[in-house]
Amino acid sequence: MVIEPYRSEHLPELQMLINQHVSAVLPGWALPAAYIEQHLARHPQQIIIDPWVAERKTLVVTQRGQARAVAHLLRYADDDEVGVDYRGAGDIAWLFATPQNQDAASALLAAAQAQMQVWKAPRVSAWDSGLPSGPIRGIPDVWAHLADVFTRGGFSPNPERNEALFGGWLDAIPLPGDAPVDGLTIRRSVGNIWGTRFTAWRGDEVLGWCECVGDLSEGGALPSLRGWGELAELYVEEPWRNRGLGAWLVRHAVEWLRLAGSTRVVLTVAADDEAAGAGRFYRRFGWDVFTRLQDGWGLSGK
Repeated sequence: MVIEPYRSEHLPELQMLINQHVSAVLPGWALPAAYIEQHLARHPQQIIIDPWVAERKTLVVTQRGQARAVAHLLRYADDDEVGVDYRGAGDIAWLFATPQNQDAASALLAAAQAQMQVWKAPRVSAWDSGLPSGPIRGIPDVWAHLADVFTRGGFSPNPERNEALFGGWLDAIPLPGDAPVDGLTIRRSVGNIWGTRFTAWRGDEVLGWCECVGDLSEGGALPSLRGWGELAELYVEEPWRNRGLGAWLVRHAVEWLRLAGSTRVVLTVAADDEAAGAGRFYRRFGWDVFTRLQDGWGLSGK
């Protein structure tokens, strides 16, 4: 095995490795080669932390001329413009290898940690910036072979950042219907991040909101994601919960997603929220868990 810096001739095998993993999480999802290569130089979806990156490095394990594993590494700048927890820190943003190439993956993880020592990174995380693939964060449970590699390498996830990735079809969801609370109106606006927001108002009081993203293909840059929408955020004020308001907001978002051409939806649910009943709530729409995401990986004991 040889560990070397990424070169453009590695791209076809890099694309196959990444898409083999992505398609095991969500059916039919795939990233184009040009899109992957562009994101080696910049991750525009990470609107806060990506501008803090001072150096990027992609490493490839080759054997007999074929790529067996690949990892993308980041070093954050150490200055006042960078968030305190990120100053000078390093991140193994992602690492991919197939289950039969565990040795290559372990060797690559060791090389990545050695690079972090060269960078003198005071803190090292993994899967923090992550792969530019929508709601896929951390290591999904269908990538158990990668979780094993990082665990053996001394990393562990933060259980407070574990999430379930739910999803399913939109066709059977009924229209919003009448408001569940007298005097309730719905207002559509630009969302706080990427999507469209539906806010429930009662007079001058906001009772809750739901935000959705109707185009996960990023304007056609990711053609395999056409037809998918994302439910990005749902919130109902405490006094108004369990009165049908959440379902009413979701149905407004679903109606908008269908008008946008979406036939399927994905959404993430924090472990605490799922335990508190959010899982049961979303299953009423016919949606269920695709996979569970282990996020917030860091060196154990640090």
